[in-house]
Amino acid sequence: MKKWLAAARPQTLPLAASSIILANCIAYADDTFRWKVAIFTLLTAIALQVLSNFANDYGDAIKGADNHLRTGPERMVSSGQISKEQMFRAVFISASLSLVFGILLLIFSKNIIS
Repeated sequence: MKKWLAAARPQTLPLAASSIILANCIAYADDTFRWKVAIFTLLTAIALQVLSNFANDYGDAIKGADNHLRTGPERMVSSGQISKEQMFRAVFISASLSLVFGILLLIFSKNIIS
């Protein structure tokens, strides 16, 4: 589980969530805040960020961009902690979750914009 958490790069998630939180604060101040929209905007943003991180880890490993000369946090695929096949499946799963959350967000927010 630790290797998957490292691959998800949790340090990037606050940046993904910050604009969503701010937008929901503005909606609250404007008296247009809706819980379902807030939840699904946040879930969609986080899922998309994790998808981006997984896809980056996978893509860099496939292209050979992450090698022994790389500085910074260790990447899971290029270090062999997660196989290319496992990461490809994780990319597919996180893309699917992003799609589901995005569709639910559209459904719950359809009556907000006029």
